[in-house]
Amino acid sequence: MKSKTKNKGIITLILLIVIVGGFYIFFREGSLPVNKEKNDLKMFVIREGDDLNTIATNLKNSKLIRSRVVFYLTVLRLGIDKNIQAGDFRLNQAMSAEEIAKNLTHGTVDSWITIIEGWRKEEVAEAITKKFNIPEVEFISKADEGYLFPDTYLIPNEASAD
Repeated sequence: MKSKTKNKGIITLILLIVIVGGFYIFFREGSLPVNKEKNDLKMFVIREGDDLNTIATNLKNSKLIRSRVVFYLTVLRLGIDKNIQAGDFRLNQAMSAEEIAKNLTHGTVDSWITIIEGWRKEEVAEAITKKFNIPEVEFISKADEGYLFPDTYLIPNEASAD
């Protein structure tokens, strides 16, 4: 009897090692860059309200990550799932899943701003001033009434009133 119990224990241990080892290899391979040789930057956009699953799917479709699951787990492991920002990012295939995840938490190149239908240029200027470092008076002097259509725009953070 002891021999059968001992064999079951050994088999269970071997199975556990195989499962843990398999997961480790899957995670490690999925974390690697898609292509270490490709350093050309791609624009990647995260829209307001995109959830982590949508972001991971879009990154995979853009060929910036190897595995949606590994990216998702990486973000959760780092505890940055609530810190990912909307905006656009310049990423490349030579970045690992962790590098991409960390990049998405800070320093977007552009920011979203929504101009509501019916706003006068003074109201648009107020919204622009709150979001960007552009003086309201300078924006008003350069903005023409009727040329700022109601929509959501992606504007570079270093934009000027021009």
